[in-house]
Amino acid sequence: MSRATHSTAEWISLVISIGLLSCLVGLIGWLWATEGDQPAQFRLEMGEVRQIEQQFYLDVTVHNDGDRAAAAVEIIGAVDEQTSNVTLDLLPGHAEQTVTLIFNRDPQLAKIAVVGYSEP
Repeated sequence: MSRATHSTAEWISLVISIGLLSCLVGLIGWLWATEGDQPAQFRLEMGEVRQIEQQFYLDVTVHNDGDRAAAAVEIIGAVDEQTSNVTLDLLPGHAEQTVTLIFNRDPQLAKIAVVGYSEP
C-alpha cells in the first residue's frame, strides 16, 4: 500500500481556497444582516432653467435616500396657477434621476414636490 502525499503547492492551494470561500460566505452573511429596510425618502434639487422660444424647462434631480425602490414616482411643480408634472417609472433606493418640468412662465420660484409613489 502506498500513501498519497500532498505537495506543498496543493496545501497552499487548499488554504487559499478555504480562505476565499470563507470570505465570500462572510460577505454574503454581512450584506444580508445589514440590509436596510427604510422606505423611500425623497429629496428634490432644482437645477438649471432653460428657455426655448416661449417655454421654460426646469431640470429637477430626484434623490431616493431610502433603502427601498419606488415606482410611479410623481413629481409636480407649480408656478402661480400653472402646474407641470412628470412620473418616474422606477427609482431604486439610494439612487437619483433628473427630470424636466416645462412651464410657460419662468420657474425660478417654482414650488416642487413628490406627491405620490407606489412600491414595486
